[in-house]
Amino acid sequence: YIDLSKEFIDNAPSGIEEESMIVYSIVNTLTELNEIFGVKFLINGEENLQFKDGKINFKEVFVKIVYKNRIEFKK
Repeated sequence: YIDLSKEFIDNAPSGIEEESMIVYSIVNTLTELNEIFGVKFLINGEENLQFKDGKINFKEVFVKIVYKNRIEFKK
């Protein structure tokens, strides 16, 4: 789990590409640690919130999956 303040949502730029870059940069960084395989986002301790435009929500755990020559993210 990573618990972020509401400002994380309020101040994030809108748009699926921008939101994806924010989320996946956090997921990619944290999953570089051997003990972490996925990231569950909480906002002020609450689950199931989403960015303002609703395109990315935090209901699921975000997981990095590594293939031979590429990295793909699943939620």
